[in-house]
Amino acid sequence: MTVVLPVGFRLGPETLPVPVAGSVRLGWVRHALDDDEARVWDLAHGLAGDDPLCGSDQLLARAAAVGVAEPDAVVAALVDRSLLVPVPSAGDDREAVARRFVARPLLVGIGAGQDPSTRALGLPGWPVLELPRATALRWEGTGAAADLWEAAELAAGGPGAPGAVRAALADVLGDLPVLISHHCGYLDLADPRG
Repeated sequence: MTVVLPVGFRLGPETLPVPVAGSVRLGWVRHALDDDEARVWDLAHGLAGDDPLCGSDQLLARAAAVGVAEPDAVVAALVDRSLLVPVPSAGDDREAVARRFVARPLLVGIGAGQDPSTRALGLPGWPVLELPRATALRWEGTGAAADLWEAAELAAGGPGAPGAVRAALADVLGDLPVLISHHCGYLDLADPRG
C-alpha cells in the first residue's frame, strides 16, 4: 500500500492579502490552501483513534465523505505542490522520497512511559505518545538528520551497508504516520528552497 503523508507546517487560515481557508509553510514558502485543499491536507494526518496509515484510496474516500467535490484532482494538486507525498511500500522511489524530505520534531522525549519498555514523547507534564524504545530512539535520530535517508543511515549504524540502510529506511518511514498523526512532528523539504 502506498501511504500518503502531509508535508509542511500548518499555519491556519489567513485574511490578508486575500482570505484563504489555510496555509502551510513548506521550506521557506507559504502555500495558501482553499477549503477543499485544507480539508484533504488535514485528513492526510489521519483521524483520532484511527489507523494512521492513510493510503491513497482511504484518503480519497475520506475526502469525498466530507464533501470535497473532486478528491482525485485535489490530491493530485497537493502532490504536485509537494504538500502531500505518496510513500510507496517498496522500491527505489522510497529512497528518492527519503532524500527529498526531512522530519521536524515538535515534541521531545520525556522519559519512560507507563510501560517501562516504552518511551514517552510530549512536553514536560504532558505526555502525548508512548513508543517502543527502538522507535523512540529512531525518532530522536530522525529529528537530528539532514533528511530521511540520513536518518536511516543513523539507524543502521552508518552508511557502510546499503542493505542495512534500506531496512532501516523501512522502519524510519514506517514510524512517520503515527508520529505525524499525533502531531509529534511534521515533514518538510530537506532543501528549504524547494
